[in-house]
Amino acid sequence: MLVLTKNSSNTIRVSLAELSTLSNPVYLIEFISDTSLISTTCIAPDTSSYPARYNEFTITEQTSPDGLLAQILLEPVGFFTYNIYEQTSATNLAPNAPGTVLLETGKARVLIDGDRQSTAFSYYQNPTQDFHAWDVFASTGISPAPPPTDATYQNSDSSFTQVIAPGVTYTAPDISFTDSDGSVSNVPANTDVVCTPGASGTIYARPTPRFGLVTSYATYDDGWQYQNGTYTTGYAQSGGIIQTLDATDLNAETLTLDNKWGNKNRFTDGLGGQDWANAVVGDLTDKRWLTEDHLTGLMWHYENIAIATASTIINSNYINNLNLAATLNIYGHSDWRIAAMHEINSIPWNGTSTYFKNAYFRQAVFTSLLDSCSMRTTTRYFSRNINGVVSGNNQITSLSTRTALFIRTM
Repeated sequence: MLVLTKNSSNTIRVSLAELSTLSNPVYLIEFISDTSLISTTCIAPDTSSYPARYNEFTITEQTSPDGLLAQILLEPVGFFTYNIYEQTSATNLAPNAPGTVLLETGKARVLIDGDRQSTAFSYYQNPTQDFHAWDVFASTGISPAPPPTDATYQNSDSSFTQVIAPGVTYTAPDISFTDSDGSVSNVPANTDVVCTPGASGTIYARPTPRFGLVTSYATYDDGWQYQNGTYTTGYAQSGGIIQTLDATDLNAETLTLDNKWGNKNRFTDGLGGQDWANAVVGDLTDKRWLTEDHLTGLMWHYENIAIATASTIINSNYINNLNLAATLNIYGHSDWRIAAMHEINSIPWNGTSTYFKNAYFRQAVFTSLLDSCSMRTTTRYFSRNINGVVSGNNQITSLSTRTALFIRTM
């Protein structure tokens, strides 16, 4: 029995020489379906190296065949009767044409693919003479095996893609990652990466407050803040490596360790950039009005509050400013206060207010004194002037408008 596979090139071998009478025969091959009784023919050249012993033909089963090029369409799958004729015509495809001589007849079977030895049952319907095929595998939910094609392996963001040839085992490259302790490891692909928790993180170099403040001269002064935990529990941090300044930067603006935004800028706005110039006036949610000091962990209000808020919030006298800070709920925070002297002194003072009037702290109204919440008596408090000199002789009872520097702990 001859066996042929659909959609492929098939080689068949028979023995015709003992019955052939032509010196150079042209072979016409016919297949008749046992189911539909439809006859299909093609002409195929004999490619045998020993035609006196056997004959060899290569027939391609395909859709839209050309019978003169050894191409044929065999449907439905199943059993066929084959007939092989000899003739002198190189173009005749009709088995009953004059001059055709039958040399051999036999049975053939047509399969869908080589792995499916039993693929279909077919039946022929009268009087319409239509044929129908019932695929046993398809009826049970099994689809014919597709022709082998390349596969593509890629990761979730398509940044890595690898084409894999049929039948080839692809070994995905290991994942390389740097652990919290700086060690580099390789992990097989498609597995979970387990990192070692860092033994320590980066902590701020907090400014040192005045310790042991047992007296508060006014609500929200530094004595009150100390007794209410602002400089104790509020400053508290877990253990870790203390942030320091890069000694090569004489402007004290560069850190030795990355800040929380992943860069070494000591000062950033509340979004991690340095875009204070584009902060929107009157927008109480725009964090570009903030200056984060990643050395000390203190957050400052960048501009005079009246300018930033389009005068919806304004400075007042000293005592009123202390109370105002405690009521503020702006830029996503409600724990504001007036800066203490030790906090003001954590900002470098270089000549004539290089830091408090540059891009980091633009206190535009500040011309001579910057008030702190640090009080020395019931009537006097500390401030710093434009030359960096600290004075403790400012009068609390003054009703003049003072420039308040609002601050909070990050």
